Amino acid sequence: MNARMLDVATGITSLVLFVIVLIALPALPIPGGKGIAYVLAIAVYIALMSGAGFLIREKIA
Repeated sequence: MNARMLDVATGITSLVLFVIVLIALPALPIPGGKGIAYVLAIAVYIALMSGAGFLIREKIA
């Protein structure tokens, strides 16, 4: 797969998953309230983007 297309595909997928997690996590009864849920959503997004970056680097090299 073309590196540019792979980068775009992972970016779009990560953004969609971020929106889903951003909506779903505050609905859960998490101790500490919604603030923790938003921080967890951002942490999941950062981890997903980091993992995707490593995979893209491996595919390109």
